[in-house]
Amino acid sequence: MKKFVSIILALVLPLLAQAQAVLSFNEPARDETEALPLGDTFGKALVYGGVTDDVIHLDYGDIHIRQAFACDTVTSYERRLDVTKALASMDMGTKDGGMFSRKYFMSRTSRAMVVRLRSWEEGALNFRVQVDSTWVGAQVDSLSEEQFAVSGLSESGRPYRYLVHLVSCDGLYDTDPCLAVSDASEATIIIMSAPEEYMLKAQRQSYRALLEEHVRDMAERLAKTSLEVKGRDEDLLRFHFERYLQESGYTVTGVHPLVDGRGFGIAETGEMLVHSDGGEMLLLPSLPKAWADGSLKGLAVDGGHMVDIDWQAGALERAIIRCGGSRCVLRTPRPVVVARSGRGRPVSSHMDRIGDWYVTEVTAHTGDVLLVVSN
Repeated sequence: MKKFVSIILALVLPLLAQAQAVLSFNEPARDETEALPLGDTFGKALVYGGVTDDVIHLDYGDIHIRQAFACDTVTSYERRLDVTKALASMDMGTKDGGMFSRKYFMSRTSRAMVVRLRSWEEGALNFRVQVDSTWVGAQVDSLSEEQFAVSGLSESGRPYRYLVHLVSCDGLYDTDPCLAVSDASEATIIIMSAPEEYMLKAQRQSYRALLEEHVRDMAERLAKTSLEVKGRDEDLLRFHFERYLQESGYTVTGVHPLVDGRGFGIAETGEMLVHSDGGEMLLLPSLPKAWADGSLKGLAVDGGHMVDIDWQAGALERAIIRCGGSRCVLRTPRPVVVARSGRGRPVSSHMDRIGDWYVTEVTAHTGDVLLVVSN
């Protein structure tokens, strides 16, 4: 069984636009290192994007979307992951002029994975949703014409139960016991392991409402940490991607091939902008020359603190520190003044010059918000 440990994507054709980061691929994933990761606290999924056999890998096994085409030759293909929306998608064209799409997202608010399939030609969408036979001991039960359940015990003996429900479709459908759809142009499926009340709530919402709710939620979560710099947009690709993975509950290791040497992730950015150890913070220790002006918001550092930092022409302008502990020692290339944010009153501090750095020890308490300004 594949396990969700660390994800290293082999990136093809990465694209980064303003205010959004989109990873784009011109072929299906060959293994889990190339699959598109979706996830949240209630579960994770890897989407492979196969043409006639699309694998969605869940915690306990695989669900397959097996799609039939009027013509089995695909002339165009693109799959994407928008990391600002946590939305995976795939578009295909066939030599007879057919156009098909699939969209996938994992909704934290609905505790469900949502999949939407479309055809631009009326009645050309035909597919089956089936369970991989490698789910040892899995039992598949048809609950209605629109819904089937997969249940069993994991290798560790833990019980699981997934519901697969067709919430909208303009064609013919049935479960036998898995789901079969024919002569449709649109179909939306929900996959979840959450209690029944979540399914009932999701069934009452349209695809558009589910997607809009999910996008708003993801935007609020990603806004906790942001990086703005004047430089090439592609330099931010890995930062956006790793921020997305961390918020989705994945552990990231390794270097992504097409950003090696020019992209930075959250960990690398943190070390360049704020190096921390036990409540001692080194501000702007190794700022890249290309990032002369910029700001970072919401960086969690060692010692329990949260740091916002702004810089101009390569030098510290100001920082805001939300104290998560009592020890707060600042190392800066220039002298600084420390005050309580919103009050303007200096806090008790002591500054020494040690080598090339000014070391400022601040008397702080958990919950204090400190304003640090270059003097």
